[in-house]
Amino acid sequence: MAKPLSQLTKKVSKQVNRAASAKAAEILTEMSLSELRRSRATTQNDLAENLDMKQPSIAQLEKRRDIYISTLRNYLHALGGELELMAKFPDGTKICIDQYRD
Repeated sequence: MAKPLSQLTKKVSKQVNRAASAKAAEILTEMSLSELRRSRATTQNDLAENLDMKQPSIAQLEKRRDIYISTLRNYLHALGGELELMAKFPDGTKICIDQYRD
């Protein structure tokens, strides 16, 4: 017989639960452009209209692996966001690169 989820989760150690929560938070902070657009409840048509583009161009842009910084910045602005470019080094140093701001 199946057990209720609440009964099963009581058996999970706090350490495992914390690790799972941390992994879930990490996953939620990493999205593709199409996932980001959908999370903002925006369609490709809406975004295309906002950017003065055609919907197929938005579809292609979301599939690309390499795009201009200005294109990404405009895409994010159309969603109500802002692009922040950060360099991260092996010693843990993080530097915000401001050369490509508006």
